[in-house]
Amino acid sequence: LFYDTDCLLCKKLWGWYAMAERGKGSSPKSSVRPRPQKRKRCSDRTADESSSSPIVSAFGVFQLELDTKHDRRERLVKISRDVTSHSKKIIFLLHRVVGAEDKEKILTEADQKFGDVREFLRNIAMELGHDDSQDAGHRYHRAYRMGIQEYVEALGFSYYCRYGRLVTYDEVAKTAEFADQVAEQDTRDETDSPPDKVPLVESSIKLFIDPLDYVLGIADLTGECMRLCINSVGSGETQNICHVCDFVRGLYSAFSSLDRSSSNEISKKMNTMAESVRKIETTCYTVTMRGSERPQHMLVSDNSLANEDAREIL
Repeated sequence: LFYDTDCLLCKKLWGWYAMAERGKGSSPKSSVRPRPQKRKRCSDRTADESSSSPIVSAFGVFQLELDTKHDRRERLVKISRDVTSHSKKIIFLLHRVVGAEDKEKILTEADQKFGDVREFLRNIAMELGHDDSQDAGHRYHRAYRMGIQEYVEALGFSYYCRYGRLVTYDEVAKTAEFADQVAEQDTRDETDSPPDKVPLVESSIKLFIDPLDYVLGIADLTGECMRLCINSVGSGETQNICHVCDFVRGLYSAFSSLDRSSSNEISKKMNTMAESVRKIETTCYTVTMRGSERPQHMLVSDNSLANEDAREIL
């Protein structure tokens, strides 16, 4: 455009033009200010630097290992709860042997339920087998030990109801051995053609049973024997209660010879075991001494059992 500095009209037109440009937020002589960039956070600035750090990489490996161990422990706790629940159901089932017409049917049903419990034990053994460390059984022992003790109690009660004797540690450990089939290692050359089917070989998975868990499970067995004795008296089957009394006395005598300082749990079990022995002896005394004086069906309401401790028995 032609602009004359001496022309008044040109000056006014230029002033109007400048005011119009200021209304739009800019002026003809000024340039647009660039927008300032947002500052990065401290974590964003150091992300690239820390990703290549050997210390951060090492702690990433530690995190993955700890998460794996925590997840495995949680799975073992859940399996142990299933073992405890199914073992208690087996014990309740075995108590129905008293007064039953077909006892063999109840024992067979209990054996079938033991198959489900052993499947849970198999899962525990497989979880421990996935751990590469040699002390996996000791590392996760607290996660599943309560289930093992309940299983030993149920198995011991089943043995007593069937055979009238105590289950041994070797018999319990044998039930924790499982057969498994794995693929045979390929020893062929690379030039050989692959086979249609991969042959399978037999292998065994074994769950280690801690001897202390066996001892504590047998200690809980005395409580079930006490209930068996009381139920037998209530149903009129008093011919085997003296055998139960001798069996529990033998267990209490054997436990009395153990060193209680090595485990606080054994001391607690001993107190409960002593109460069970006392209740069984009181029941046997009532049946033996009062059995000839009163009818058999009235032994439960005998006045000699009117004290508070004896009421707990009945």
